[in-house]
Amino acid sequence: FVLHLLWPLEVESFMGVMFDGVELNVAMLCRRMADGRGSVLFFVPSHFQMLCGSVELAKVDSLRLVMTAGEALSARLLRSFAVIFPDTALWNVYG
Repeated sequence: FVLHLLWPLEVESFMGVMFDGVELNVAMLCRRMADGRGSVLFFVPSHFQMLCGSVELAKVDSLRLVMTAGEALSARLLRSFAVIFPDTALWNVYG
């Protein structure tokens, strides 16, 4: 987990940390990602599934990589993601 916190520094980037509770407000989370030009997301699959079901996520046009870990990634979620973001990479770093 520490590697994920230090990685943005290694590639001369920045990390946006959300306020507590923002992760449960899909509209606010997507708006913050879009405003900050977020390009990499890191979520557990169950939380990412909630985001993939929202129309707000499709407005985040700066997204280039999504990483998931901590749980199994379902084929259904993978297919949903591919429809919304056909040109965005998805890394499943679970186990």
